[in-house]
Amino acid sequence: FPEQRKRYVTLSNLDITLRDYYRDVQKQADGNVRRDASLGAAWKFGLETLLTSFTQAEWETESGNSLPMAKVVIDTNYHRSTQTVTNLRKRSAWKNLIVTAKGQATSLKKPLIWNPTSKRKTGELRGHHWRIMPSEQGPQFQPDTNAWKTIVAEACQTPLGDPGALTIYQPPNNRVARHQMWADQMCVERGEVHRSEKSQLTVWLQPSGKDNHFWEVTYMAFACASTLGCSRPDHRSTPVKKQKRGRKKKSLRDIFRHHNPGMMEH
Repeated sequence: FPEQRKRYVTLSNLDITLRDYYRDVQKQADGNVRRDASLGAAWKFGLETLLTSFTQAEWETESGNSLPMAKVVIDTNYHRSTQTVTNLRKRSAWKNLIVTAKGQATSLKKPLIWNPTSKRKTGELRGHHWRIMPSEQGPQFQPDTNAWKTIVAEACQTPLGDPGALTIYQPPNNRVARHQMWADQMCVERGEVHRSEKSQLTVWLQPSGKDNHFWEVTYMAFACASTLGCSRPDHRSTPVKKQKRGRKKKSLRDIFRHHNPGMMEH
């Protein structure tokens, strides 16, 4: 968004930018061209237009059933747009639908985004490689980027027909070229396995100058779906908690032997 004349575009060769589109819409509305239209105003307009379109559309499954839109996750990692997204979530009619997110990187020194042995903060929620943290700007969804990108990669590599395989809609006349831009962006990053004596971690690296927008929104959608109870096969929806060992019950005979060593039992 906005709609491009070419089927395959990159961030560097867009036919029309969001700011240009916003100016055209304003010109059609009142006849004036606002050359000083701020990027923040264009972002707000673009997000509101997309949210209106998404929430009014009917989303059908392969079986033909319609599904309501449960959540819309918006990445706030681009700092110039953070306040625009935050204001939209707090003041719009979609405030209960929007989830503001910021991905969290992990490493061998910090393999989890939160310490399993630590106590939760007031209002903090924890799930499978994600947490929701309270803040002055409202709750912030924080997914583990490396973990969820690995889960999406597994879904892409799962053969069709097996549980958990990622599928996309079939284009008209089987014209696979319609998916070329999506496929290229989904494959732009590479997973690099980092190992230590006790563990290993797949870290995802983005080559400079390469668009990865579809890859980013796909892993965010997977992670956000986890907050609604969705999960892939062979992946637990919540971390496993270590159970404390209970005290073993002793019989009367064992108690007698302990307190009376060497005595004969009759």
